Amino acid sequence: MDGTQDHVSCEDFPTCGVAQFQNKQHSKNIKQQDSYFVVEDLCGAFGVRSVQQVGLYGVADGHGEFGEVAASFIRRNLPPQVARSPHFPSGRLGHALLEAFIRTDTLQRDANLPLWASGACVSAVAVSPTHIVVSNCGDCRCVLAEEGGTSRDLSSDHNVESASPQEIQRVVSRGGTLTPDKRVTLPGAPGRLATTRALGDYWAKPPGPPEVHVVSGLPEIRAVARHPGQKYLILASDGVFGFMSSQDVVTLCISASMLQQQSDRPPLSRVAHTVLGTAVSARRSDDNCTCLVVDLMRIPSLAAAPSIRPDVERRGGMQVPVAVSHVSPVDRGLSSSAQSMSLVSPSAIAWQPSSPSAQSGREVREPFDEELLWCPWCWKTNADGDTENITLGYFEEWRGHMHREHSEKLGGLIYGTTEVVPCFWCCRPCTTKEGQRKAGNRFPLSASHARVCHENPGRHQQANHGGASNYGYSSPGNYSLEGSGPWFDGGIPLGDHSPSFRQRGENMVGRSRPL
Repeated sequence: MDGTQDHVSCEDFPTCGVAQFQNKQHSKNIKQQDSYFVVEDLCGAFGVRSVQQVGLYGVADGHGEFGEVAASFIRRNLPPQVARSPHFPSGRLGHALLEAFIRTDTLQRDANLPLWASGACVSAVAVSPTHIVVSNCGDCRCVLAEEGGTSRDLSSDHNVESASPQEIQRVVSRGGTLTPDKRVTLPGAPGRLATTRALGDYWAKPPGPPEVHVVSGLPEIRAVARHPGQKYLILASDGVFGFMSSQDVVTLCISASMLQQQSDRPPLSRVAHTVLGTAVSARRSDDNCTCLVVDLMRIPSLAAAPSIRPDVERRGGMQVPVAVSHVSPVDRGLSSSAQSMSLVSPSAIAWQPSSPSAQSGREVREPFDEELLWCPWCWKTNADGDTENITLGYFEEWRGHMHREHSEKLGGLIYGTTEVVPCFWCCRPCTTKEGQRKAGNRFPLSASHARVCHENPGRHQQANHGGASNYGYSSPGNYSLEGSGPWFDGGIPLGDHSPSFRQRGENMVGRSRPL
């Protein structure tokens, strides 16, 4: 690759570095359809008050004739949609990300952009002092470099070639057809698509709630608690991960960073540049490439105290093992006996927190969004003199509070961890299907309540479309979104954004280095 056209555009931020390459030697890459965004302080950039500082990092990979239009739109609009979600101020990052994806896809469609047969895959990561929350839609990928240089995938590739059986079943059940060359199509479709999820591609999104779309714009969301052993977060398009394994990329990042030890804060774009150079020159990538490397050591962390092992977190006063859930949020049913267990017997005489000993030999998957819950019936006056609900903590604290302080509302019953759930909107107790079978139960099924909850701003649309924002349980004491998510009226006019929002990736003016 000779000439000035074969140069990698690089940019550095205080916490991350980015390298991007338009692979012009292949005719299909006549345009750069990748983009990225870095907002290191969402609260400051958009003037939003939150319980914690949050940084947002993302990579978008466009496809189709106008894929760069989708990638650019996402870069401009997804970050403000996250910050302005009603869930963001309380630290409910998973729900904020889910709403932002849905809202951004809707804004794209309403803007009449030429995205009928074009779109973009997106991987976006919110990093708080306590958690890393990953939202992925398509075949971009997010990988965590952990202690010892081992890689840990925090996202799944949504394409026909490597998608999970559940993802393939979702596509087929929505009316999609898989072609012999591993693509998704429909009768009368303008073409076929390798990915099973993307923003845009409206030929595969008939009218109705996003749950019925063949090519889904709903992200898969996972969360992992932060701890000191974590080194880098690496986000990249399939121009990188389609030709290099996650472990290869992590090993390369660690090696490249060690060569720069003479500097206290070496430019992280050099690390990303090394990854791109290897993908294109050594692994023969034929696609545009973007690699974003986040140094987690540069982001303040409230990691657990040394007395708590890195693979556990405090919940209900006990130490509970955590791990990232690998179950797709779409089509996840309520927890089955093979996947979960109740740590509190329905016949127990009093509520008790989950015990680590009760979980020995069982993997407990971490919720993709470990939320701070509140009591719908207990109030306090905050520092501004306003009345607000009392924040209780995580699920076990919420469940314990319900049994201790509001036993009469529970009818004197004891609900196990797989029987009761907080309403996504109002935090009132609802039941799972298992809880519905409990003798004397007086609470509604969570899915039914969510459709009509007075705090749900999308209840009218969901009633019209027959959809709902439900809860599902995949492990004791943990909860996750069913993959539907609400539509909400908040947001900003198209193209409106804060001047302090650092938009990069379309016309970068950073340094350029030879590949």
